[in-house]
Amino acid sequence: MVIEFVGAFIVLVTWIVEMHKSLKKKEVDKDHYKLMIVYVIGFLLLAYYSAQINNILLVFFNAFMALVALIEFVFEIIKRK
Repeated sequence: MVIEFVGAFIVLVTWIVEMHKSLKKKEVDKDHYKLMIVYVIGFLLLAYYSAQINNILLVFFNAFMALVALIEFVFEIIKRK
């Protein structure tokens, strides 16, 4: 159960901080890609917890969201080169 809260906390806090910065600047933060790694970790923790409680739908959803965040991170790194 602790893993669930840690994963959800990571995703939620990261999202709130990112949203606050975006609203304050009225644009997307240029270091947005760094937060994608934090999202990957949070979603993987949630996927792990979902597997522990045998909720296959949430395992796939959280694993998919981790993959999306990882892909976004990779594309941003490639774009910056």
